[in-house]
Amino acid sequence: MCSTCSSVSLSRRHLLIGSLALAAATALSQNAIALDTHGAPAIAVSPKEAWDRLMLGNQRFLDNTRRNVDFAAARPTLALGQHPFAAILTCADSRVVPELAFDQAPGDLFVPRVAGNFAGDDEIASLEYAVASLNTRLIVVLGHSRCGAVDAALAVARDNADLPGSLPKLIDNIVPAANKALLSGADDVLAEAVNENIRMTVSNLITRSVVIGAAHREGKLAVLGAHYDLASGEVTPVS
Repeated sequence: MCSTCSSVSLSRRHLLIGSLALAAATALSQNAIALDTHGAPAIAVSPKEAWDRLMLGNQRFLDNTRRNVDFAAARPTLALGQHPFAAILTCADSRVVPELAFDQAPGDLFVPRVAGNFAGDDEIASLEYAVASLNTRLIVVLGHSRCGAVDAALAVARDNADLPGSLPKLIDNIVPAANKALLSGADDVLAEAVNENIRMTVSNLITRSVVIGAAHREGKLAVLGAHYDLASGEVTPVS
């Protein structure tokens, strides 16, 4: 091959390599921006925007107009990292599925679950990770109607019920809410205990966690309570 042809071939090879390198660098840069599954930077979603997104999703769930999501197409991006716009601390009840109730796709929500949706050490640490490492701007404590764990706490508080296995240690976390509900004079003590447990958990997250408390005081994070109705599927705020 002549020197001129060799030079042109080499230049084309360098151009191709350079183009591939530029494309790779661009892809890495885009991944570093932390895009959520809706194509917007996770850091750009304010607490209010996150709550509004959840409420719009719940309305779609109620209307039975849930979005069609191509899960297979999203997997390669999700494999590179997660950027949930909201964290949902909810009950382990099999009928409560935040991704369905809020019509969100994999990667949108960070969901610690425990029977009775209380904030123990493990739940607090999990949510601290979401706030400190994943830029999550909203935590929702999601309780639900007719919660069995809260009902068990009422049985312990009211009747000194004897629970088997490790249940007493778990239920002890909910007994303070049960005691307050029993003193409230509410007609539906279980419903009041469910809501009081949500309120106490919201307060515990803010006061017991340095990470969550600081982000909340700085206005970077909202911590809200909500109630999921098993019969209707509706989510309503608990203040």
